Amino acid sequence: SALDQPWPGFRDAAIAAVENVFVSRAERRRARGEAHAATIRSISERDGVAQVFERKRVADLKPADLERVKDPDRNAATIASLRIWIETGKPESSPPLSPKGDPITKVTLLTNKKPDVIVREGAVDRGEMARVDVFRKQSKKGMWQYFLVPIYPHQIATMDEPPSKAAAAATLEADWPVMDVAAEFLWSIGSMNYLEAVKSSGEIVEGYFRGMDRFTASTVLSDHANSDKVIRGVGVKTLSLLKKVIVDRLGQKFEANNELRTWRGKACT
Repeated sequence: SALDQPWPGFRDAAIAAVENVFVSRAERRRARGEAHAATIRSISERDGVAQVFERKRVADLKPADLERVKDPDRNAATIASLRIWIETGKPESSPPLSPKGDPITKVTLLTNKKPDVIVREGAVDRGEMARVDVFRKQSKKGMWQYFLVPIYPHQIATMDEPPSKAAAAATLEADWPVMDVAAEFLWSIGSMNYLEAVKSSGEIVEGYFRGMDRFTASTVLSDHANSDKVIRGVGVKTLSLLKKVIVDRLGQKFEANNELRTWRGKACT
């Protein structure tokens, strides 16, 4: 049989209490990820432009990949052999052969990647971001604009001063704006720091910081109660307000004050 409620309205009060619970999540204070991705790709310069190449197993090739084979004129016979082999279903008993008659196991393909990090004269992908430094700067109209400067472990390990370029949507990194003396440093954010953003329309978006998209200069947030509920594409430049929020163990929230920018444990300007 149904149990008596401790007091009238207990069920509704319990539901309301649960719905008002704010889930506190531990922030990630230090980057533990690798400084860069493990795969090293070769770099060649063509017409003054650095090109990045990768090695790929022939078993993983698709017909479109043959358009990216390195030095296609010199490797025309190899490409033809690979094309026939792929079109006939990639028979294991009859592997593609080089002009010398040797089985081809891997080929070198041109990629659309940029030489982000140089290791042993090759290019590797950046590792996971160590942190993002947030700045604000006044526009010519006197409006505050926010900027995100991504920082990676390999930069902390190799650079004497912190990066100063802020990501800009659909813009090459070489053309990113520099955070000069006119820019005000607000704070650094990392995984599971809580952010509250107010859009120019007045809409409020908030959540735990999960990362940023360099190509759109936007943040990726997740819901406090459900980490799988992700909010993408929250651009920061035109926000009316952006706040970093400290969440204590009991789920209480406090707005963070401006921080002192540091580099390798020392204050910097």
